[in-house]
This record gives sequence, C-alpha cells and structure tokens, in this order.
Amino acid sequence: MSTQYTTLGADAPPVLVDLFDIEELSGGVRRYVWGFSGDTVQSADFAGVEIRYTAGSIDNPLWEHMTPLGDAGGFFTSAIEAVLPEAGSWTFACRSRNTAGVLSVGARYLRRSLGRNTGQTLE
Repeated sequence: MSTQYTTLGADAPPVLVDLFDIEELSGGVRRYVWGFSGDTVQSADFAGVEIRYTAGSIDNPLWEHMTPLGDAGGFFTSAIEAVLPEAGSWTFACRSRNTAGVLSVGARYLRRSLGRNTGQTLE
C-alpha cells in the first residue's frame, strides 16, 4: 500500500520583494540589495531573487531579453556586490524566486546611470 500527498499551492509564484536598490560603492562596486516591508507576508518557500539588466532606460523591458547578473543565472540568496555591468545607463529588474524555481509574477524595476568600475578606470 502507498500513500500519495498533494501539496496545494506548491507551484504558486512567490510574493515579490518590496524593496530593490543598487548602491554604488567606492571603486565602482555595485551593491544589489532587496527585502520585504515589515507588514508583508513572505512566501514560506522564498529562496532569493533573480536580477537581470539591459542597456538603456527602458520603460517595459522584456525579462527574457535581459541579461542575468553574474554567473549563477542572476540568482542570489542574499545581497551581493559586483562590478557588473560597466559604466552607462541601465535598466534593472528583480523578481522573487521560490525553492521550486518559480518566479514572482511581477518585477521591481530600476533605471540607473552607473559610474566606471575599477577595471574600466585602469584601462
């Protein structure tokens, strides 16, 4: 005899993070941060966020056409520091991801003009 269980809502998209920001640090390092407001009920299976970017100041960028940040497909479990992308005008997007790999329905968008990073300054 075997028993099969069905978990309702396991494939539901996670709640989108409330906060997403990029801080420029010395040497052109960018700190990518996100979080939830105190009154937000987070998804129990929240795993982290995916961050992507595209050149220019774009009003409605398509997620699929954006470049994942970093080497892990843009997925991060905590705030990160990186020198990507290089100096210029960029549009960034951040979506929550759960433990099943499902992304939030919506995204948080930012437009930033970034300064040169250390590698660019030395060139």
